[in-house]
Amino acid sequence: MASKARASRKRCACLPEVLPAGMKELLGRTGGVEGLKASLPEVEEIARAAAVHDAMADPLRLWIMHMLRAAPLCVCVIKAATGVEDSKLSYHLGILNRARLVARRKEGSFLMYELTGTGRRWLSDCEL
Repeated sequence: MASKARASRKRCACLPEVLPAGMKELLGRTGGVEGLKASLPEVEEIARAAAVHDAMADPLRLWIMHMLRAAPLCVCVIKAATGVEDSKLSYHLGILNRARLVARRKEGSFLMYELTGTGRRWLSDCEL
């Protein structure tokens, strides 16, 4: 058991003397591990990007976003186009709205949804 732990430590060692030359050079240019960590996006930015990826990871939500690319649509049109029940559609539109990929507004008695600028950018990045 002790030899297994020793072997594991050998494989994962990040001591400068055991790093490959290319890795040492990279860390030297970035300011070491601390410099590398400082260059990473803030935790909040990572969380936001993860939320967007989660929202876009569902085929129905992507389908809805592609429909909204053409024009803002009311819920009844989205429902007719997708054939999805009200509660399921509301759930998916809520996820897209919380991820700030779509925005909603009242227009008379209609609830309209449209892509946000963020939604358009993310959708264009995953062009089909």
